[in-house]
Amino acid sequence: MDKIDWSLAPEGATHYMPNTEMFCEAWIKDIKSNGYSYIIISDGCNEWDTATFSRPKAALSHLIEKPKPLYTTKMKEAGELPSVGMECLYKRFHQDDSNLLGCYIIGHSQDKCWLVFETVDDELLSHNIKNGTFTFKPLTPPIELIDGKAYQFNLRGVDFNGIYDKADKSFKFMNGNALLELVDNIQLLEVK
Repeated sequence: MDKIDWSLAPEGATHYMPNTEMFCEAWIKDIKSNGYSYIIISDGCNEWDTATFSRPKAALSHLIEKPKPLYTTKMKEAGELPSVGMECLYKRFHQDDSNLLGCYIIGHSQDKCWLVFETVDDELLSHNIKNGTFTFKPLTPPIELIDGKAYQFNLRGVDFNGIYDKADKSFKFMNGNALLELVDNIQLLEVK
């Protein structure tokens, strides 16, 4: 496959193994220290089989991980809620944006109840959240920020320009500052 079509992957597949001299093209799941489960694509079989690692480093170096679903700013602005499997931030009840918590969506129902896992002080907690009592926000995508450089960013739906302060992990701008975890759509400003 030139481009991996994950819609063709069987349920549970977490990785793709391209065709190489040592390995057949396959969908992979359940990777452990001593082996994995696989379905060889050219066989036309839909049953998972297991294999043990005879050359684990060689096998693992070829695997391509399935991309995680991503809750985006565009989805939020369109009024969409995160789907099962997405990581995002959420705000409980009437808290302000400084109380955003990281979470993982594990389920939802017809009446818009969402079951969310969050980690607090290394403890995994679950919450059943009803529509209207929460706000979801996309995670800030990873970006290598450079101390002292100018960036454009979005804070509570408004675009700002500011200077990144590595020591404070915040952006300084004319009317104040914004903590890194409260902003999204961060873009480096360049002079052309």
